[in-house]
Amino acid sequence: MNEKQPANWHDLKGQSITGITVDTRLDELTIHTIKFKLTCHHVQDCCETVGLVRIDGDFLLLHGAEILLAEDDAGAQDPAWYKQDYDESHTWTKLSLYTSKGDVHFWFLGQSNGYYGEDIRFYKQ
Repeated sequence: MNEKQPANWHDLKGQSITGITVDTRLDELTIHTIKFKLTCHHVQDCCETVGLVRIDGDFLLLHGAEILLAEDDAGAQDPAWYKQDYDESHTWTKLSLYTSKGDVHFWFLGQSNGYYGEDIRFYKQ
């Protein structure tokens, strides 16, 4: 599978992690498994920003772990640890992996004037 295919975060359930790549320059997260890699990022439209702002848990320890549950919480509640001001509109997306070796949570924040999408998209290769 060389082309990017639309995917779902939940596709990771049951897979074994071979690596996790975080590209802060592109605000892109890629989960590498034995069968495929799943990339999540925001497709830029115009005047919105969406970025990975926090990782809870040590994803480096998860190499070889089986993913027991993959949760995608688009529209997550504002986390207590985030104390900065928001633009007119904001959306939190919390992506969680529960594995045989521990858990990790990736927090994306989207902000705009309310007209542009603040979502995360998933692609499989």
